[in-house]
Amino acid sequence: MKTCMKPIQVLALLSGLSALTCAVQTQGQTLNNLNSTVNINPITQSGMNSWTINGQQEMTQQWFWYSVGSTAPASIDTLALTGDTLSGGSASQLQYASLANNFTVSINYALSGTAPGTYVSDVGEQISIQNNNASPLTMEFYKYTDFDLQAGQGGLNTVEMSQNLFTGLWNDAYQFSAHMTAASEIGVVPGSTLAEAALLPQTLSELNNGSTPVVLNDNAVAGPGAVTSAFQWDVTIPGLGTAVMSTDDIVQSVPEPSVFGLITAGGLALSAWQRRRQRV
Repeated sequence: MKTCMKPIQVLALLSGLSALTCAVQTQGQTLNNLNSTVNINPITQSGMNSWTINGQQEMTQQWFWYSVGSTAPASIDTLALTGDTLSGGSASQLQYASLANNFTVSINYALSGTAPGTYVSDVGEQISIQNNNASPLTMEFYKYTDFDLQAGQGGLNTVEMSQNLFTGLWNDAYQFSAHMTAASEIGVVPGSTLAEAALLPQTLSELNNGSTPVVLNDNAVAGPGAVTSAFQWDVTIPGLGTAVMSTDDIVQSVPEPSVFGLITAGGLALSAWQRRRQRV
């Protein structure tokens, strides 16, 4: 366990100084639960760079980017890492702080595997952004995902993202391989303002352009090939307020591509809801 003192917000407000932070050194995090292992490198863009189920690799990269105002996005690891805590081997919390814009970010992970030999695994994430300014903070926050389903077996992947017809917000991304493995990011709460399904390296290049703001293009389908998905939240956080986003990632085997839509609409969503209820 590696931790750092949290920002002393009261002192900062009284003195007019930015919240106090200190840097944390880390070797990264490894979460384990039953048939599943997740590796997270919190100080590089590789982020969540491995998710194995029964020893089979399913993830290449999943990480977060942000931009304040009209600036180009930066990956979350460019902020100061101020907290790096493991809980019980299957849950963790990362904490970051921005001195330049006076906000903090907490990312909580919870890994839920299933019995060895079965092929279902779930990673829940909750992101909390605390505005330590007295005035509102306008920012864009991005979640980028590069599943590599059936890695090393030559499976081409396809991804499809789902938009709520009533709200216009994006809530889900479903991905599957030719070898009958499905992954999903479901129950994105709140729904994201924009989203993008693409072939590598389109979205990653956009997020790392280093000079201009990024607006995801709302493309809903990509593949077959090396596909990625991304969500973009456009948020204004009130002075001293907090914005919270949560997502649920699931990987599991499915019987046939023809029934993938039925499974993602019903079985995957139900199993995720059941696991979330068990964690409450």
